[in-house]
Amino acid sequence: MKLFAVSVLSTIALAVPQFAQAQPGPAEAAAFPSRPIRIVVPYTPGGVTDVLMRLIGAKMSENFRQPVVVENRPGGNATIGTAVVAEAPAGGYTLVAVSAAHTVNQVLFKKLPYETMNSFAPISMVGSTPLVIAVSPASGIKDIYELTTAVRQRPGELTYGAGTTAIHLMTQMYLAGVGGRALYVPYKGSTAPQMDVMAGTLSMLLDTPTALVANIRAGKLRGLAVTALQRSSVLPDLPTVHETVLRGLDVKSWQGLLAPRGTSPAVVAKLAAEVMRILKLPDVMQRMSALGIEPVGSSPEEFDAAMRAEILHWQKAAKEAGVEPE
Repeated sequence: MKLFAVSVLSTIALAVPQFAQAQPGPAEAAAFPSRPIRIVVPYTPGGVTDVLMRLIGAKMSENFRQPVVVENRPGGNATIGTAVVAEAPAGGYTLVAVSAAHTVNQVLFKKLPYETMNSFAPISMVGSTPLVIAVSPASGIKDIYELTTAVRQRPGELTYGAGTTAIHLMTQMYLAGVGGRALYVPYKGSTAPQMDVMAGTLSMLLDTPTALVANIRAGKLRGLAVTALQRSSVLPDLPTVHETVLRGLDVKSWQGLLAPRGTSPAVVAKLAAEVMRILKLPDVMQRMSALGIEPVGSSPEEFDAAMRAEILHWQKAAKEAGVEPE
């Protein structure tokens, strides 16, 4: 079966011009923020969303002259931390950092502890990143061709781990596209599956360059391919899945910020404008490039439209990959 996976950014590129300008209402937002801001990251420390939000939070704190605290609340496929913010007071002082898993969860789960779109006020999409397919050097699998042969010829024997439902579905896109199978093992974050692949108890994983680059460069993991159409600037020697075993596969994840529903539009717009200001800072752009993260930046309205469109695309992708909601 030939699978043309939907690129997250192909949809967003149409709906989200880079660094579109959000216009806050000056009178309504002038006093914001008057106290510390909390950004809840529903993942374990060290992953791409956590690293990016700590970078954004530090710059936001400098400009707003208020502490911006990043709090990790992993678990429940990112729903536990997200639910905390859905129930928080609407004022802009408690935010949640979401990734593509936020829209994927809408497709993969029959019931969530919040409404994916209606429980939140979108602020801005912050960045995007491709994924890297990796195995243990001790596995004997030397390239993406050999992995593809293995998942075809040994269906259900190999295992893969994912710290988010988005990466789970993206892995299924690759597997379904090449006509292979592997068993899914869920994790709370990106560190544990890496450890298990290196230990030989897990066959493979997909994750962001941010999460994998150190262990790949150290020779503890073997990177095989990148899931975007273009090669990663962080790991330029790795081919893409598109140019090797599955023409048309173009999958990227993303990171963004949401506030609780009912937060003042003027405050939301001020936060969005602040995110876009930060993304244009040379040192931030340099740091993101080193991590393999592409700055995006969007208005709240554009982010909302992009997420709604993406839910429709994930529904189609899940059906093509044979993934049923739980």
